[in-house]
Amino acid sequence: MRGFLEVFPGLHMTEPMTELLEMVEVEKVSMTRDRSLLRVYLISSRLIHRKSIMDLEKGIRDQLFRESGFRSKSLSVIIFQNSIPRRSFYKYIRTAC
Repeated sequence: MRGFLEVFPGLHMTEPMTELLEMVEVEKVSMTRDRSLLRVYLISSRLIHRKSIMDLEKGIRDQLFRESGFRSKSLSVIIFQNSIPRRSFYKYIRTAC
């Protein structure tokens, strides 16, 4: 896994958002074959407010994909958040059973 700011180094954000994303790791990034949907899977130790995630989705769509020839209205960006790392989550499930 890599840090969010390593995966999206060209993304310009506000200072509070940058501080929050320093603690976030990207588990996976995927795009559909027709390049109409980008999915970003995040792992964070803190919950991120939905409005912040929506702003982040808009920033990725408008800032990063506008320059590469994508029409911003044709690309959807969806961010999935998992506040508990998978290894810890599976360990928790195993000990709970």
